[in-house]
This record gives sequence, C-alpha cells and structure tokens, in this order.
Amino acid sequence: MIDKILIMKLLQVIAIYFVIVALTKCDYLLIKMLKNDHKSIEDAYRKETKSECSVTDFKNGLKMHNEARKGHGKNPLELNDKLKDEAQKYAEKLASKGKELLHDKKSILERGEGENLALLYKNEGCGLNQAIQMWLDEERKPGKNTGGGCDLHFKQMVFVKTTKVGFGLAKSEAGSLYIVARYDHVIEKRRAQMLLL
Repeated sequence: MIDKILIMKLLQVIAIYFVIVALTKCDYLLIKMLKNDHKSIEDAYRKETKSECSVTDFKNGLKMHNEARKGHGKNPLELNDKLKDEAQKYAEKLASKGKELLHDKKSILERGEGENLALLYKNEGCGLNQAIQMWLDEERKPGKNTGGGCDLHFKQMVFVKTTKVGFGLAKSEAGSLYIVARYDHVIEKRRAQMLLL
C-alpha cells in the first residue's frame, strides 16, 4: 500500500516537472520575441515570416480553406510548420528573382507536395486572403481566372488527400507580393503538368 502511494506521489512530481518545463520554454520564447523589439506576438510573427501577415491572417487563410472543404464534404486542414517554412523559402526565392510564377518542381515531383501560387502587384496589408479568394473564385468561374483558364488552384485546396497546409509570402524589390500555399499532397493533374514542362 505504501509503495502505491509513493509511486503516485512520484508520478505527480514528474508530471508537475514536465508542465513547469513546458511553460518555461513557452515563456522563454515569448520573452525572446518581445526582447527583439517586437511590440506583440503578432509583430514577432510578421518578422519571422518576413511579411505583413499576422497569426490571425494565417488562421483566416486556413479558415477560408476549411470552409471550402466543408462545402465539398472534405475534412479540415491544419497548419503545418514544415510546409510553412518550405512555402516561405520558395516565396522568398520567387521574390528575389522578381519574375513570373513558376511552380517548385522538386516539391511537386520529388516530395509529392501540392502548391498554389499567386502574384499581387498592388496590395494593402497581408494579401494572403486576397490570393485565397482568387483561388476560391475558380470554383464559381472556371476558365475565367487569372491562373491560365483552369481551376487547379481550387481543386488543390479541396483535394481529398490533403490534410496540412503552410503559407509563405515575400515582397520583391519592385513591391510585388509573391504568395505560396504548400500542401502535403499534390493533385495528379498538377503532377502531370510538371512532367510535361
């Protein structure tokens, strides 16, 4: 009986220790962000993603995706840090070149990831939701979008195998905004297009 009580007390102490460690790590990250001259967590996120987008903007982008998916009977997506980092790197690469939108063949062909791209020449604020709305509009107006007369952006957003998404944004020297949405699965038609290029 005494052994059971000791074991229970020991388990409680261990659990409390891990909670304290987790909270300390979160506090450390928050303090680190705030010490870097950020007025808020939103500012820290903007600096981390090198865009004018806030955490709220990214959550709204996810919400727009999930509302479209729900309307088509698909499971909701969740934000993914790995995909966000990849999308951010690719957006920065596109912006540094300041040229046309070209899909990342490596992510599509080698890793099987899906990708939506947008380029906004004039925008205010984040621009992410504006790009997502253009992709959503493809469902309502197939063949009349700015993406070359197809609805692959919309289809990628509601693709049944997709479960995760990450967003990246970067401005070119000319002020154009490059937006990348990276998904954990690519639709087959996009993969076929990449093989032909």
